[in-house]
Amino acid sequence: MINTWHLILSEICHRKFHFGFAVLGVMTAVACSTSVIVLLAMHNMQTEQILQARRQVVQKRTEELEDQMRKIGKGMGFNILILPEDQNLNELYSNNYASKFMPESYASKLAESEIVTINHLLPTVEQRIRWPERNNRIVFLVGIRGQVPIMHRQPQKPIAQKVPLGQIVLGSEIAMVENLKVGDKVTLKGEKFTVSQVHNPRGNKDDITIWIHLATAQRMLKKEGLINAIWAIECGCALADLPKVTQEISVYLPDTQVIEKFTKAQARANMRMEAAKLAEQTLKQEKIHRKHLGNRRRVLAASVISASVVAGGIWIAFLSLINVWDRRSEIGILRAVGVGSGQIIKLFLFKSIIVGLLGSMLGCLIGFLGVMEINAFAVKSGSLSSTQIFSWRLVLLIVVCVPALAAVAGWLPAFMAAGQDPAETLRED
Repeated sequence: MINTWHLILSEICHRKFHFGFAVLGVMTAVACSTSVIVLLAMHNMQTEQILQARRQVVQKRTEELEDQMRKIGKGMGFNILILPEDQNLNELYSNNYASKFMPESYASKLAESEIVTINHLLPTVEQRIRWPERNNRIVFLVGIRGQVPIMHRQPQKPIAQKVPLGQIVLGSEIAMVENLKVGDKVTLKGEKFTVSQVHNPRGNKDDITIWIHLATAQRMLKKEGLINAIWAIECGCALADLPKVTQEISVYLPDTQVIEKFTKAQARANMRMEAAKLAEQTLKQEKIHRKHLGNRRRVLAASVISASVVAGGIWIAFLSLINVWDRRSEIGILRAVGVGSGQIIKLFLFKSIIVGLLGSMLGCLIGFLGVMEINAFAVKSGSLSSTQIFSWRLVLLIVVCVPALAAVAGWLPAFMAAGQDPAETLRED
């Protein structure tokens, strides 16, 4: 009884060129398929890395924008003005200050509430007066005590500093006309003050305004415990949404009214919000574009892999058929000397499996190394590593599936060889 494995080894050694040609065909098909799969995997990894990097950039930029939005009001003024309910707006705009008053405690009431649409509360009392010690010149007197922190939020750096007792801050026009500078002593309505600051020109009524401590201004105007305005800044959640701000404030201060002044702070904040939205939208569109591109590449990869698999199977079947046809006489002799049809089937099937196994292993190796060489820059730059690219699951799948496919492709030739009548074959020769 002739050993089947001895027959297989003898067959391979006797037909080296045929065997090598079959292995080469399988190897080429597997190398192409492996390269496409690995390239697709690398593309997905690189795409995810790019998107992740851009997400981080957008997130960082958004955080920076939010931080800038919080700081943007500094030196640019407040944009929400809370007034007594009975304040006539025509009078407000013509006089440039409110003539009606409300309790100073309103500011504390807002600060102790759960309000979220405004921030940086600044209670003030303001009135147009004459400065008797300075030729009765008309000035705006503003009393401020500093910002009232909102209790349920983390403490924030104030955007308007308070004026300490005994000190006075002057607008640029007043300081220039009266020839006053920081450190000078002045008297206002019998009260003595030290000039602590002179504002730069602002091009509005601030240039003829005097700021003193709120309590001093209330006493001077005989309005103890009263204010006529609370300034605030809209939070980012409510920009350009005055009804939302008004509705929330009315819950805590029902006998007030709210007006919104469009300032540079709000304009710049709006621009930054739009920039952040645009950046996020651009990232989203790029993600969609890359997803569509990835889908097209996957379709192309599936086509290439399918073609490679079919071509490899046809190649093995074609070579096996030629081998069977060319070796009819040898097969007839083997059958005549006692080699059974089962052994003949095993001979050709096992040979096909060996071809598939060797071809798949070499194809995987060549395909992987080829892709690594083509993408050497990406690997050297550190954006990708060989462990990320290499997949044992892929190798195992190919090494199992390709020999199985080779066995299927060699099944018909094997049965054709086993089904030959040795007497008929020898008679033909």
